[in-house]
Amino acid sequence: MPFDCCGLYHLQGDEYVIFNSDMEKDYFTYLVKDIVQNISSTSLSVYDEDLVLYFTTAISFESSDKILT
Repeated sequence: MPFDCCGLYHLQGDEYVIFNSDMEKDYFTYLVKDIVQNISSTSLSVYDEDLVLYFTTAISFESSDKILT
């Protein structure tokens, strides 16, 4: 699994962070885009209602001492 080296953190509400300091930037960006595309193109059926998830992402490559500011 490519994200085994990452930490997943809950910030607040519906905000989450995937923190990684070891993965190459282009590969990490590719994986995040791939996850967004796969989730957005899949609908969920709940009580006979089809739901489609929409979300936004942001990627930052700031140094670790500035990452959450």
